[in-house]
Amino acid sequence: MRSKLVQDRLGRVATLLLSFVLPFLYLLASDLIWQVGEKLPGSVEDTALSLPSALPLIGLVCLAWLVGFVLCRYQSCPLFTAQQLANLLAVLAFLLAFLLTQDGVLHRGLAALVLHPEQGLTNLFPIRLALAITLAFGISGLVGYRAMRRGRPIA
Repeated sequence: MRSKLVQDRLGRVATLLLSFVLPFLYLLASDLIWQVGEKLPGSVEDTALSLPSALPLIGLVCLAWLVGFVLCRYQSCPLFTAQQLANLLAVLAFLLAFLLTQDGVLHRGLAALVLHPEQGLTNLFPIRLALAITLAFGISGLVGYRAMRRGRPIA
């Protein structure tokens, strides 16, 4: 009976983790934004995650989410609060890892987050990042809300 309870909790935590990580990373890696951006007038540039070089970054996002969630639940935070704080920690870990290289030097600097870094050039990455964060928070919030409405605590 105890192992079934542990498996059930692990499955629920994995569901919450995937409900955030999958939409977040999918939008950061897909070419949907680029296809839309090509139709914009003027020149555009974009940055996207590519596999397998992004695997350490993906692992970092998952680890940051898990650490944030476990710490919040350990401090007896409500489920929804723990989930949203874990989401925020994962986004911050992504931004920090994206902006810094292994040498501790700015990779692209804040220019990666500026919509118009040069005259006549549109950077699509801020739009991509904003959509990824919005969609990931929305989907994970919906999954967490639905789980709470059923009256079954998760983790």
